[in-house]
Amino acid sequence: MEVYKAVRAQFLPTPSKCHYLFNLRDFARVVRGVVLVPAARLRDLPKLVLLWLHEACRVFGDRLLDDSDRIKLFDVIYKAVYANYRVHLDQVMTETGYVPEGEKCSHEHAANVFFGNYMEPDADPKIYDQVMDLEDMAVKMEYYLEEYNAVSSSPMALVMFRYALDHVSRCGRVLLQDNGNLLLVGVGGSGRSSALTLAASILEMNVLQIEISRSYGQNEWRDDIRKLLMKAGIIGKPLVFLFGDNQIMYEGMLEDINMLLNTGDIPNLYGMDEKVEILDKMQGAIRDSGKKIETTPLAMFGFYVERVKANLRTVLAMSPIGDSFRNRLRMFPSLVNCCTIDWFSAWPPEALERVASMFISRMEGIDDEQRVACVRLCQLFHVTVVELSDRFYADQRRKVYVTPTSYLELIKAFQNLYSMKVEQITKARLRYVRGLERLSYAAGQVGLMQSALQDLQPQLVDTSDRTEKLMIKIEQDTVVVEKQKEASVIFGFCTSTIYLTSL
Repeated sequence: MEVYKAVRAQFLPTPSKCHYLFNLRDFARVVRGVVLVPAARLRDLPKLVLLWLHEACRVFGDRLLDDSDRIKLFDVIYKAVYANYRVHLDQVMTETGYVPEGEKCSHEHAANVFFGNYMEPDADPKIYDQVMDLEDMAVKMEYYLEEYNAVSSSPMALVMFRYALDHVSRCGRVLLQDNGNLLLVGVGGSGRSSALTLAASILEMNVLQIEISRSYGQNEWRDDIRKLLMKAGIIGKPLVFLFGDNQIMYEGMLEDINMLLNTGDIPNLYGMDEKVEILDKMQGAIRDSGKKIETTPLAMFGFYVERVKANLRTVLAMSPIGDSFRNRLRMFPSLVNCCTIDWFSAWPPEALERVASMFISRMEGIDDEQRVACVRLCQLFHVTVVELSDRFYADQRRKVYVTPTSYLELIKAFQNLYSMKVEQITKARLRYVRGLERLSYAAGQVGLMQSALQDLQPQLVDTSDRTEKLMIKIEQDTVVVEKQKEASVIFGFCTSTIYLTSL
């Protein structure tokens, strides 16, 4: 309560921090998070302090925008620990290994404290407990991701860097609680839906979304939300409803969600047939639960609404860009009051490096030295553009958003350019190789013909001699033939002359 009062006094809402709104529901969320750990596993005071620190940071700290606010919150928690537990937080963090000897405890050390139910994948049920090894936590997350991709029709290509581990753990913690509704705030491509999907998969919950079309309107929206609520209330299994701000076709959709978050029901949603079906199913559900509830329609419908609130987890993914986010929070207060906020900040340098390294390592023909250089180059481009956008905002008061999607598009453009250049160079090399092969083949054929010509040289000389002799003989025979022809002509002329004379 001391931390809650200090937070309400120090962190006031502003136009850029319109979600800095705190109420007693936040205080209750801290308490619900603390009681998630079984009493049998919470025997010593240091672990209780760490658990309380973790839950307070999750409820109050995850919605803070910058490090200056996080430092203020940590100072409030630091003082509250000694005031209420009579133990210094430095001592607890040092004894448990979170702070090295000689260093001062800070909010960065507190960020390494994790509690979750994902460290024992084969346990049934999974116990919410302290995470002792972050590397082992990353291995477990990789295991859950492989399990999800093995059965999912749309596998996710995620890199389990520290930023992703933080948000998956935060989403899983909220979904584990009753009325575990979430408001995920971040720019497009920051990993909101991926973190939620993996967290829901760890808890064996189905994530449902509506399919938006050009003709999607109020009737289609009411039909989808009615089917969703009936599935949660009648079947009785936990469901996660993911709704993004890019799916908002009209503001009445947010008004319905606002009512759903606050009461668990939407007025005038069910027709007579649906109400009859609900009351019929609730009679069997009441018998199975063993609760003593009146069988009046009003009491049974109230029981149905309680089942909906217990089984349905509503998760909103919204972007802080523009005035729409601020206006919607003002118009629909349940988006803040009834949801645990998780703010997805800019990717840290480690995330940029790990993501680029994963994609570039899949490219063929790049060795380790080249891969490291390409990763640094991509990271440099992104960081430089972010710095230039900040300078542009300071000079011109115009905001240019550099999102993780832009970074992924940069890597994709690099991959496409690399593939195109490799293809061009490969084609040129093949043409060069084929030309050399043809030249080599031609040179070999010329050599064969020269060898054959040398082998035929004696025959050619002999044939030339015989040809010359034959030509001489032909000339001689031609002379003889010509003389014979002349003699024959003269003889014929004479014969003709004598014949004519005798006549």
